[in-house]
Amino acid sequence: MTTDATNEISRPPFKACGQGTLIGSLPVSDHHQGLEMIFSHTPAIPLWPQLPGNPLEGMMRQFIEGMPGIIDNNDRTY
Repeated sequence: MTTDATNEISRPPFKACGQGTLIGSLPVSDHHQGLEMIFSHTPAIPLWPQLPGNPLEGMMRQFIEGMPGIIDNNDRTY
C-alpha cells in the first residue's frame, strides 16, 4: 500500500489468480472458530460469516427484527 498526493491509500489491483473462496455459511457455531477458518483459508478474500449451527444465526432470527406481528421468544419464532 502507498499514499498518494491526496493522502488516499492506494492498493495494487486485486488479482484472484485462482484463489479459493468460501460461502458465507460455515460449519461451526463459534464466531472465533469461524474467523479462524476464514483467515486461515481465504485471507485475501474474506467474507461475512453466517453460522447456522449457532441458534442466534438462523435465517429467521437474523432478518425478522422489526417485522410487525413476528414474535421471537428464543425457543420459537412465530
